[in-house]
Amino acid sequence: MGIPSPSFSVSRFIKSGPGALGRLWDHYCRILFSRQQWVGFAGQSFFYNPFLAMADMFFVHPGAGHGLLSRFFANMWAVLGTCGVYSAGRDRLFKKIGLERIESIPAIFAAVFADTIYGFTLNLPGAIINYMMSGCGVTPSVVMGIKSSAAACWTSFIAGALFDSFAALDSNDPQKRSRAPGWVRWMLIDRYSLGVRRQLIWISLAVSLLATLAIYCFCPGGLLR
Repeated sequence: MGIPSPSFSVSRFIKSGPGALGRLWDHYCRILFSRQQWVGFAGQSFFYNPFLAMADMFFVHPGAGHGLLSRFFANMWAVLGTCGVYSAGRDRLFKKIGLERIESIPAIFAAVFADTIYGFTLNLPGAIINYMMSGCGVTPSVVMGIKSSAAACWTSFIAGALFDSFAALDSNDPQKRSRAPGWVRWMLIDRYSLGVRRQLIWISLAVSLLATLAIYCFCPGGLLR
């Protein structure tokens, strides 16, 4: 089952009448039971959960408790569909600016620049809200949201590579395999069966979440230090 379209809007929900709640429930049930959604989430968690936990502890400094709660909320939104929204929006942006095929050095630099701007713009509101929900004040949340988004936005091009790599790990589709970076195909996809690769996806998700928790617990200023 694929990720449902991220075109859901509040105005359409309000106008759709008594059946709207049922359709909203169905919409999120499809997301929560979508394998593609969870594979995408595992791909993003592999890098971003430990990386942003480190950014919290050594650059943003919200405090370990606030940082852990903020990461929890960020993961909750990702599970509820922001992974799919991010990926679909990125694809549409790249089509509009002519970066469907990235085969030259100027195109690579253009893609990295577009990913950086896109990542900062899309992540900033959520980062601010997550810090506010974790108990930080409004002004500190804005400042920390800007710092957190700035720390992550330059790695936004990695998000696309992670989506492509984990989709290829989860499939034998030649088109999906071709979109994965060459070193991922050489190290994993061409060497292991589909069953083993699928196990690696869930192992990487568990390891990334445990590593994130350990960072908040054991880094200087952590919960258990």
